[in-house]
Amino acid sequence: MTIESEPGCTVPMYLCIPEGEGPFPVWICLQGHGTGMHVSIGVQIDEETPRVDDGDREVALQCLEQGYAALCIEQRAMGERSLRSDHCPDCDRLAMHAMMFGETLIGNRIFDVDRAIDFIYTRQDLRKDCIGITGNSGGGTTSLYAGAILDRLTHVMPSCCFSSYRDSIMAMIHCKCNYFPGMLEWGDMGDLAGLCAPKPLVLVSGKDDPIFPVEQAKSEFLRTKKIYESANAFGMCRHVISNGGHRYYKADAWNTMNYFL
Repeated sequence: MTIESEPGCTVPMYLCIPEGEGPFPVWICLQGHGTGMHVSIGVQIDEETPRVDDGDREVALQCLEQGYAALCIEQRAMGERSLRSDHCPDCDRLAMHAMMFGETLIGNRIFDVDRAIDFIYTRQDLRKDCIGITGNSGGGTTSLYAGAILDRLTHVMPSCCFSSYRDSIMAMIHCKCNYFPGMLEWGDMGDLAGLCAPKPLVLVSGKDDPIFPVEQAKSEFLRTKKIYESANAFGMCRHVISNGGHRYYKADAWNTMNYFL
């Protein structure tokens, strides 16, 4: 289905409902830099051919397995919302377009997440008091910023997008959608994650992730933990470090988040 998040701006999405009687807890699922939201339901771009993926990126299917509903939305500049015919990300162009209007692409993506929550609120089969957000890489980045900003989100689980700004997106060439003007005047990623408090927060890192180094992620998480403690949210944030590189980690992520759920 689609929704219109603002005039002329169409957001394609899949709504996946588990078997049983609702209302169901629901997770907003976001894919990173790839060919789009179809990855969340384990199919190729044609929506018919099964997708073979060793990176645990079929997050909507994971939600269904555990009795959660999943709302997979297409992020701006990715998949069906890319300006490219092959559906590969077109973030650089659209990030520059956003800047011309005094906006950012990450901000536009969070706006769409907020409108997706509006949609969830119209459904009788979805719980309004249990709305999580998760994603890997570029999907994790949106999840983290959205978790910090949007009060109606109740659970946040970003994967492979967390380190220090200096040692990740400032240390190598990254997509322009990762950059937020003036961010370092306010704080680092540990401070950003701290803004999710008191929501349950599970930050997932790959031990060998080359673009979001894990040692700096550990240091930033200490900042996050202090912020959570100052907000009287003791024990509500966890940092999961999995063996591997830049991917989603189904077992480690959900085993930790299900402690809160």
